[in-house]
Amino acid sequence: MKVHYFTSCTDLTMDRFISCSCTGELSSLVISGRPSQADLLHSWINIQYEYMDLLKDVIPQYTLSLEKDVHLLNLKLQLVPAAIDVLRIKRHDGLIKMLKSSGFNFPFNPNDYTEYEKDLQRVLRQSKTFAVELETKKLQLERLQKAGTAPTRAYYDDLLTIVSKFMGHQVREAETTVSRFAAMYRRLVEQSQKEHENEQRRNYKQRH
Repeated sequence: MKVHYFTSCTDLTMDRFISCSCTGELSSLVISGRPSQADLLHSWINIQYEYMDLLKDVIPQYTLSLEKDVHLLNLKLQLVPAAIDVLRIKRHDGLIKMLKSSGFNFPFNPNDYTEYEKDLQRVLRQSKTFAVELETKKLQLERLQKAGTAPTRAYYDDLLTIVSKFMGHQVREAETTVSRFAAMYRRLVEQSQKEHENEQRRNYKQRH
């Protein structure tokens, strides 16, 4: 039987890549025949270098993006209840603007006290999702930071879930090549970076 094995990210699927990465067992690279362990190791090293080249600075960028998200969510969890306490006493345009920029697009009409109070209650209810989102982001960040030395199945599961959510469909690891996955991951990070830049511009406008 002819010896044949994967040598590139363009044809290796994510399920095989993850298996090799997490276990160190390189038999997942074998397509047919019985290649030597030396040939498999050489191929795996080349695949790893290719994968890192495809992502380049993507993983550090995404880690930084998550760190910013964690900081921002912590800040929102502190500021939103404090803002509501102030707004219950008196309407403040700056605080209203801050709430709206955080996604709370309610009228906040001071001329209708009943509806105004309902809007503030809605903000408090919806802001509770920040705590859930914060814990999710912190877990993702923790796993990404740990993955620098020893990738785990949990790390790749998180990564696949994040990319699937961004793409709007389930990314099936057995049907997705490593190079294709890297391209999707890069798009996610680039989009995340744009969102952070837009948020920074909005925050700057609010302060000036």
